[in-house]
Amino acid sequence: MIPQIDKNWTLFLDRDGVINERIIDGYVMDSKDLILSENLIHALQILQNCFGQIFVVSNQQCIGKGLCSETTINNVHAYLNDIFLKNKILIQDFLVCPHKASDHCNCRKPKPGLALKAQLKFPAIDFNKSLVVGDMLSDLLFGKALGMVTVYVGDTDVPNFELIKENADLMYDNLYEFAKIF
Repeated sequence: MIPQIDKNWTLFLDRDGVINERIIDGYVMDSKDLILSENLIHALQILQNCFGQIFVVSNQQCIGKGLCSETTINNVHAYLNDIFLKNKILIQDFLVCPHKASDHCNCRKPKPGLALKAQLKFPAIDFNKSLVVGDMLSDLLFGKALGMVTVYVGDTDVPNFELIKENADLMYDNLYEFAKIF
């Protein structure tokens, strides 16, 4: 069931698989590798009219693996942000976990560190009035841990799909299909 969303609500979006196409067994480390998800701009324009704040939260272990620098990922996000601003879309912040899964940090989804970091910068965030959209079980568990509404976007023939169904409050093919409900 869709909660009554208003400008007091915060939207957290995963990046790879939601904002842009996921590179299977690889990483987006350059803007030329970035393929925006279908109807992304239209989806974000709709969602911006519904939510007070939008954040991008992304695990980027390519940094921790030494495949690229944090600056490289920041440049990809700056490129994305330029596209968004040209289309009058405001993303409050791009928050990244640079650690490898084996580092056991507190910021790698499904742990809550990225959302808590957002809340430190923007204290008005109420996780009970927040929604997370992701294409992985870790995104949904991240949202569940904080009491957010969880939205899965993606295929049904993925590993852990039964767990994804258990943890997703809502399910759609992609971000645009989700946005159209508003």
